Amino acid sequence: MGRYYLDDVRIPNELNYKPDESMVYETTKFKAGVLRFSKWRLDVQSLIEFFTYNMVKDNWTFVNMFKGKRLNSLSQKLIKHATSELLNHGQG
Repeated sequence: MGRYYLDDVRIPNELNYKPDESMVYETTKFKAGVLRFSKWRLDVQSLIEFFTYNMVKDNWTFVNMFKGKRLNSLSQKLIKHATSELLNHGQG
């Protein structure tokens, strides 16, 4: 299912939110943030599938994806943009 952060970005329940490593900037008309999540063992492909499926389900439009040692994905919704960066630090 997932939890929502920054109003409408769904994150898998099994990821642990790291508030001390995250930040949110908010005004009356704008909200942005860098949110950090972690998990001991991470199946990157299932995480990609989670975001691909749920972003579309939540009315986001896929824009692009860059894959390498890091995976970066960009989606947009009306005047909003969401960038996801997935890092796999070995087994941790």
